[in-house]
Amino acid sequence: MNAPTFQLPAFALLRPLPKPAILWKDTAISYADLLTHSAALASLYFSSPGERVVIFSENRPEWVSALLSIWRNRCVVVPVDAFSPAAELAYILGQTEPVAIFCSAKTTPVVQEALGTLPALNARMVCFDNEDFPAIPSGCVADTPLMAGAEDTLAAILFTSGTTGAPKGVMLTFGNIKVNLESVCDRVPIFTPQTRTFALLPAHHILPLVGCLLAPLYSGGTIILAHSLDPADMVGTMRRHRATLLIGVPRLYALFRKAILDNLFKSPVGRLLYRLSARINRLGVSRVLLYPVQKKFGGRLRQMVSGGAPLDRDVARDMTIMGFQVLEGYGMTECAPMITFPRPSAVRLGSCGQPCLPDSVRIEEGEVLVRGPHVFPGYWRNPAATAEAIQDGWLHTGDLGYLDNENYLFITGRKKEIIVLPNGKKVNPAELEEKLLALSPDIKDVAVTLQDDLLHALIQPVPGFLEGVPSQQAEHFRWQLLQPYNRLAPPAKKITQLTIVTADLPKTRLGKLKRHELPPLATGTFSNGSAPAPKPEDLGPAYEAFDHFLRTELECPRVAPTAHWEMDLALDSLARLSVLVFIEKTFGIKLPETAFQDYPTVLALARHADEQRLFFRQGGGGWDALLKAQPDEKPLELPRSRWIHPFLKNLFGTLLRLLFRVRAEGRQNIPAQGSCILVANHQSYIDGLFVSMFLTNRFLRRTFYYAKRKHVKKGLLTWLARNSNVIVVDVGRDVQISLQMMAQALRSGGNLLIFPEGTRSPDGRLGDFKTTFAALAKEVQVPVIPVAINGAHQALARGTRLPRLGTRVTVRFLPPISPENFDTHQLTETTRTAIAQNLLI
Repeated sequence: MNAPTFQLPAFALLRPLPKPAILWKDTAISYADLLTHSAALASLYFSSPGERVVIFSENRPEWVSALLSIWRNRCVVVPVDAFSPAAELAYILGQTEPVAIFCSAKTTPVVQEALGTLPALNARMVCFDNEDFPAIPSGCVADTPLMAGAEDTLAAILFTSGTTGAPKGVMLTFGNIKVNLESVCDRVPIFTPQTRTFALLPAHHILPLVGCLLAPLYSGGTIILAHSLDPADMVGTMRRHRATLLIGVPRLYALFRKAILDNLFKSPVGRLLYRLSARINRLGVSRVLLYPVQKKFGGRLRQMVSGGAPLDRDVARDMTIMGFQVLEGYGMTECAPMITFPRPSAVRLGSCGQPCLPDSVRIEEGEVLVRGPHVFPGYWRNPAATAEAIQDGWLHTGDLGYLDNENYLFITGRKKEIIVLPNGKKVNPAELEEKLLALSPDIKDVAVTLQDDLLHALIQPVPGFLEGVPSQQAEHFRWQLLQPYNRLAPPAKKITQLTIVTADLPKTRLGKLKRHELPPLATGTFSNGSAPAPKPEDLGPAYEAFDHFLRTELECPRVAPTAHWEMDLALDSLARLSVLVFIEKTFGIKLPETAFQDYPTVLALARHADEQRLFFRQGGGGWDALLKAQPDEKPLELPRSRWIHPFLKNLFGTLLRLLFRVRAEGRQNIPAQGSCILVANHQSYIDGLFVSMFLTNRFLRRTFYYAKRKHVKKGLLTWLARNSNVIVVDVGRDVQISLQMMAQALRSGGNLLIFPEGTRSPDGRLGDFKTTFAALAKEVQVPVIPVAINGAHQALARGTRLPRLGTRVTVRFLPPISPENFDTHQLTETTRTAIAQNLLI
């Protein structure tokens, strides 16, 4: 007869340490008290190993004791959001069939309602607030630790928040949890016996379950359990118990940041200390300079851990300036939760840190994939969902991102949240929402969704804005928000519809948008106007030609007879030029740019073109017509490269090497012969010098640049441009000539250096790319060389006058991209992605 196999416990859940385990209000609960109380609760219900027990309560010390009692009985814990409605609780109870349910007086009515719909379920209710519930003891003595189950034993089933549909039960083993605890307590000791963790997030979620409860207890630290979510109470509790570490979500830190800055900027001294701290950029110095801020939190709060959703970079930067170390990790319930996290000695704002285990993260078609012992075994009673999530041993997270050359992970969006437009273009709504919020202080919240094949903004104004009148608010946001936004946005990202919402947008407890609930809200607060839509038979063939051109050539997402060029289509200067070329090729007439003001709608301009036409030829316009060399046209006069060109390159190159630590990588990717287009990101006004200083004089003499006329007005600058291969672009006038000059330069064996963002980045992050360089590459059939510039923003940020000496600046020339296998937009996005993957911001 075989003896039963003994499996070692994964780790010690709780040791009998002579110190407080939990601080609750004014009460200290020791490790021995917690061990004793959990043993008492374990006797309140009958169970067998592997059976499920639900905890449905707000945060309180009894929650922790109940959790430990469940694992003491070798059962599986199912924590449920205390704010869940009865229907959602009933769904989870029906899925897991628990033998017991821990609840509180607040949640008891919901439990009773849910059980009323499940007559076959025989689960015992254990209420924390009943008179016969065992009280938490005090002054206990214990000498035996509480051990976890074996590594492959099921420890918990956590139901996801359901941002895209019905929640699924994520099964986690003690081995999954162990990897996370060892990562932040042993390998990188963020949690130590001296750590006092302020716990305010609801414990049913994986981040607070592991970060606020299990990690502090595993490391021998102390949990400061929040008894109120009032900001003043939270700060008072942290100050009274001298918290050292705070785990929160981005919206909490945004509130803290606003309150601190509002108070700090009231006085000139506060503003001066803030600027001085930002300039010195040393955490230890910041804590001294802004010690009054530190003191408000108790004077010992050192680290702020953010999770659950992306943290705004401005919030992270400002909290760092004020002396707090911000640690933003990345994870998901299916990994218990950590996938990557920042090492305290190597924090990089904007990044989620490095993988917690070697060779555990890779990027496939832009998606983050994970493998390792922290990855869950599957979804509870849902093998189909498990097979979809885990393929060939890799967990498909559904998140989009990239790893830089130092293995830092950057998250760029959510694959399932990506909006696919009717033309196949993909749009990340989170990116658009961030830009809209930055453009208007009158927005409390915003979401972007797709409705009727159009991008639609759901805007919640700040309370009391324009006296709360939706029609007035809609008119304001149309002209003051969407108009300036659409002028800069590429065609695929233009937002043409909006709805004013008064209630909060649907979100999970951790602030994630429930995007599947957004489309029904997009009802529209305004229309195109009061005039009736024209009948189809009244439009005519001229309008049909306009409609076809705008949809196919310019890929406008919304074309209608009454569509306004400025507000509805929001065409930039190049797109407007394309329309004028289309009119000339199709109708034989040449119109000035003022035609868009004189005939503000598509139908009005189509009728004018039809009335004035010399002929009617279908298929006119497009980039090929704009750039193609005509046999009867004389060559344009291009600027030249005289002696001053290489002289300035060498002079300024030497100066830049003295001021900054500048280096180049990948120079072997620059072709020795033939034409090419160098495409670089734009971080400072000397980016052209940073790139040019690494070009050979021979390559430089045939390299052309372009500049806006407003930057080249004076005599000396005009002379330098004319003798240094600078093609001057007069935006709004003669754009076609400038583009044809660029095309001619390439055809004659020259090269181009282009910054397709069109303007310097305000924060160093990569902006949207205009398609001009891709159209040129396609037309002339020359390769594109992506160039990633790192550090220029720190060296000389937009709006600053003095450089930051000694800043490291890296210019990385990436492998050439041939235009043959791409259309214009694909080539644009491929180039942008290549640069993004090599940026450190």
